[in-house]
Amino acid sequence: MLLQVMDRTKWPQGSVDRQKVADKVNLAYHQITHQYRVHPENQMYMQNSKRQTREKITSEQKFQLEKALLENPKPLMGSVDREHFRREKCPTVRRDQFEHFLKRN
Repeated sequence: MLLQVMDRTKWPQGSVDRQKVADKVNLAYHQITHQYRVHPENQMYMQNSKRQTREKITSEQKFQLEKALLENPKPLMGSVDREHFRREKCPTVRRDQFEHFLKRN
């Protein structure tokens, strides 16, 4: 009922009006929203990013991993047949689909 009485144009519309209101009240709007987004308790509320979050490794850790792989390379063709392993993991894939995939790649 109150919204029907008030003129809707007086409400802040977008970032420009939001910044004007913040300036009138002497409020650091961007700092407060940044603090709100960064705070760990509010992470569940602020989910506006669709990117995957990955564990970050340092360049030293990356160098150690690369060095370990060069010293002890993993065998590409193991004792388990590739087709057998793949079909057990994905039983819904038909044999001809799988063979076509192997020929293509």
